Amino acid sequence: MESLDKNASTRKTRDYYYNLKERILIINNIEEAKKQCNKLIAIAMVAEQYNDDSSLIDRVYKDVETLLQRKKAPSENKNLEDAIIEKDENKSKINTAEDGHNVDSDMEVRIDDILYHAYILHCYGKNIEEITEKRKKCDWFIPILNDQGIYIEYWGMKTPKYLEERKEKEELYKKYNIPYISIEADDPKKDTQTFKTNLLRQITTLANEIYGFMPRWKK
Repeated sequence: MESLDKNASTRKTRDYYYNLKERILIINNIEEAKKQCNKLIAIAMVAEQYNDDSSLIDRVYKDVETLLQRKKAPSENKNLEDAIIEKDENKSKINTAEDGHNVDSDMEVRIDDILYHAYILHCYGKNIEEITEKRKKCDWFIPILNDQGIYIEYWGMKTPKYLEERKEKEELYKKYNIPYISIEADDPKKDTQTFKTNLLRQITTLANEIYGFMPRWKK
C-alpha cells in the first residue's frame, strides 16, 4: 500500500486495478502471479481507505481466487473454469459504470465509461425493437434519429451456449439490416487508448454513413 499513490482519483485507481488484473491473466509463473495479486488487494484497500470506494474491496478476494485457480494445470482446472463461466452467465449485475449503468463485466464498465466521457447518449440492455420474431436485447444502443440508431455488442465469452446465441443474434442483425458494432473480448489488448479512439471513430463513421450525421449531445 505504501508504494501506491494515495491521491489518485477513484477513476485512476480503478483503471490501475483492472489493467493489473488483465496483466495477471497472462502471467505464467505462479509466484509472480501471487505477488501481483497482493498488489491487487493493496489497490482495493487504498481505494476503500483513501477514496471511500468499496467497489474494489467487495470483489478483490473473489478476483484473486479466480486468477490463481486459472494458474493450475488445465486438467485440474477445467471443471472449475466451466463452473465459473456458467456462474458468470447467470450472476447478478454487480459492475457499475460511472453513469450508474449496471453491466456484466469489467470490460463492459470500460466501454460504458468511454461512451459516457465522450458525451454519447446511450442505453444499456435495451430490447432490439427491429427484431420482431424473437425478444433480443443489445449491450448498448445509441439513438441517432428518432427511435433509430446504432447498436454495440461486446462478445465477452467463448462457451458453446454463448457462441450459439451470438451466431443467432448476428444473423438477426443482418436479416433486419440493423447497424451494429462488434467488439471482441481481446480487442482492447493492452492499448486502451487506441481501443477508445477506434471505437469512437467507428460510431461516428457508421452514424454518418447510415444517417448522414452524428449527433452532438450537451455536456
